[in-house]
This record gives sequence, structure tokens and C-alpha cells, in this order.
Amino acid sequence: MGNLFSDFKKLSTFASTIKYPFTLTNELFIMAYVITEDCIACGTCIDECPVDAISEGDIYVIDPEICTDCGTCAEVCPTEAIHPE
Repeated sequence: MGNLFSDFKKLSTFASTIKYPFTLTNELFIMAYVITEDCIACGTCIDECPVDAISEGDIYVIDPEICTDCGTCAEVCPTEAIHPE
């Protein structure tokens, strides 16, 4: 019973630090951001993304495999078109 309790305690402690929904990338739980149709393709987010996860287009797109969930893009978006997935 001691192992079950310690495993549950570890799981509950770890899970409380994870944002949901999430994707599993490089064995770390991260939540990618998405760009909605409110995007005006101004390019502000591209200039701010530290890992170049954003692709240009009519509506920009964030690659969830590259996104590190830093939130910088969402902070600078003038139309608030970027949100956690």
C-alpha cells in the first residue's frame, strides 16, 4: 500500500503543474498555442517567437511540435487571436 500512496502523491503533484489540454513532446508536457481566424497577418508574433514556430499565410499557424508554450506571441498579438490550444 505504501508504493501506491507514494505513486499517487507523485502523480497528483506532477499533474497539478501541467496545463491542459497538452501535447507530449520530448517527454515533457507542453501546451501549444493556436492562432484563430481573428489573425490579421501583421507579423508581430513571428518577430517575437524565440523558436520560429510560426508560419506565415493568410492566417498564421503555430507548429505545436516546435512551440515551447512561452506565450510571447499571445502577449504581443494586437487582435488577441492567439490562445492556448
